[in-house]
Amino acid sequence: VDGCVKPVLPLLLSPLTESGGVESASAALLRLLRLLRALPTTALQRVSMAIVGGMIRGLGANGLRWPAAARATSFDALSLLVSRAPASLKVFVPQLQSSYFKGLVDAHPLVRSRAAAAIAGLLPSVPRTEALLANYAIALRAAAALPPDSYPS
Repeated sequence: VDGCVKPVLPLLLSPLTESGGVESASAALLRLLRLLRALPTTALQRVSMAIVGGMIRGLGANGLRWPAAARATSFDALSLLVSRAPASLKVFVPQLQSSYFKGLVDAHPLVRSRAAAAIAGLLPSVPRTEALLANYAIALRAAAALPPDSYPS
């Protein structure tokens, strides 16, 4: 199955990392999430590093331009990958934490809730849970201090 998946990954990930339209990124995220849900765990584990790397790059470069639903979908997809392929994604824990914490201070409540759920799913993969929880508390305080219109929704 993963032999069939690898050729389509660039088609799904390139709209996330390129500075194209937000509609193409949103559609690509929905397709990617659908694919991840359909893949058997063994196939997912083989392609998870390529997917997470591309998604993190896309979130960092273009994530704030995406609509709130697309940002929430990206957290759903990353959470699914972390839950089904945790061992192969340990190298991405610092980048995932950073992405999730940025989601906690998003103006849109859907994005914040998905980011919080993603952090909870990441806890078993974090070697120093107390450091993650301390950063989580800092991010929550920062989010509480923001005016409602601080970030694009």
